[in-house]
Amino acid sequence: MFKSQRSRSCEHFEKADSSWSIWGGDLGARYTNSRRRRREVELRKMVQRLTYRKRHSYATKSNQTRVVKTPGGRLVYQYTKKRASGPKCPITGKKIIGIPHLRPAEYKRSRLARNRRTVHRAYGGVLSGGAVRERIIRAFLVEEQKIVKKVLKIQKAKEKQSAKS
Repeated sequence: MFKSQRSRSCEHFEKADSSWSIWGGDLGARYTNSRRRRREVELRKMVQRLTYRKRHSYATKSNQTRVVKTPGGRLVYQYTKKRASGPKCPITGKKIIGIPHLRPAEYKRSRLARNRRTVHRAYGGVLSGGAVRERIIRAFLVEEQKIVKKVLKIQKAKEKQSAKS
């Protein structure tokens, strides 16, 4: 306490009535403080402590929980699963539309029906629609290029023959 604060507190005691005690106010105020303190202790006792239900005791990403109130009124931890990002196209990096976002194990044969695992097109469920379209166009253009080369080769051959004769 600073010197100025000490002197102010001493002045307070000098001005106080006989009804005030030097221990901090009248008896009524002291009674309410003790009641408040007792109530705080009771509230602290009422708060239920939660413990993990499994042996994994560290708050890691794989051990996330949320508090749930049971029908009996107890609070318990409920383990939450990790959020799934869903499958992505390896070429474009976009999410594949039409396939649910699940954890990798959930895509296994027994857990998910085939029509929910794939999309009905070539490379369905693996590549995005844009990537498939690009592949089809590229394949078509490559075939066109081959045909053009063949036609040019035939024309050159005809020119050579006409030049010889």
